[in-house]
Amino acid sequence: MGAVWIDDQSTPSLAPEHLGLRAYIGTPPTGYYESEGHGRAEPQAFLVESGAEKPELRTHFHTVNQFQYIARGGGTVGRHAVAPGTVHYADRFTPYGPLRNGPDGLAYLTLRATTDMGISYMPDERDTLADNLEQHRIEARGRRTFTLDLTSADGDLVGDDDGLRVTVAIADPGRPLTMGPAGGSGAFAVVVAGTVETDDGRHPTRSLAWCCPGESLQATAGDDGARVAWLQLPAEVS
Repeated sequence: MGAVWIDDQSTPSLAPEHLGLRAYIGTPPTGYYESEGHGRAEPQAFLVESGAEKPELRTHFHTVNQFQYIARGGGTVGRHAVAPGTVHYADRFTPYGPLRNGPDGLAYLTLRATTDMGISYMPDERDTLADNLEQHRIEARGRRTFTLDLTSADGDLVGDDDGLRVTVAIADPGRPLTMGPAGGSGAFAVVVAGTVETDDGRHPTRSLAWCCPGESLQATAGDDGARVAWLQLPAEVS
């Protein structure tokens, strides 16, 4: 089975009062860990759109590793400015934020290899966080969180032993584009700029594909060329 593509469904211009969540792959989160599907070993991808007048999303953490790709608008994640083409990564049980919307709102894709239905806000859940770090034998100082601008990068940006990987590939119009095979717990490919064409159609900027471990991405750059990011998540651990 090849990569499964989901074309861009983001809103071109976010109204200041707009707030929405749209599922791309798997079950969208409810905000509650007790919801059915939490912890399921299935990919989860969804689009969050928040207008300029919506409140910030407080600093928090999740129980799974994740990427968040900025699709439209802009703002800040913690102290880092973000704009379309920026990706933020956080290991599981790693607080990040707050997420603040810019004047054009903020729309981002959350990308996970494992389903997480809930959210844990800080500092309210600091004792829960400490318990989880101890239970899973995670060194607090070893947790990873970073922000990368993918709009001008090329080649391998991150490559860790546990499978975490960020790579950017650029292809001229009509040229083949191959990425993978996926390692870790699987990878998302995101069209940062241009378009790609596959057997199932033409996929514009902000479209994404999921590749299970062992699968590769094969496409052809469209008439305007293509810049594609490979966002590979670490191998799952207990």
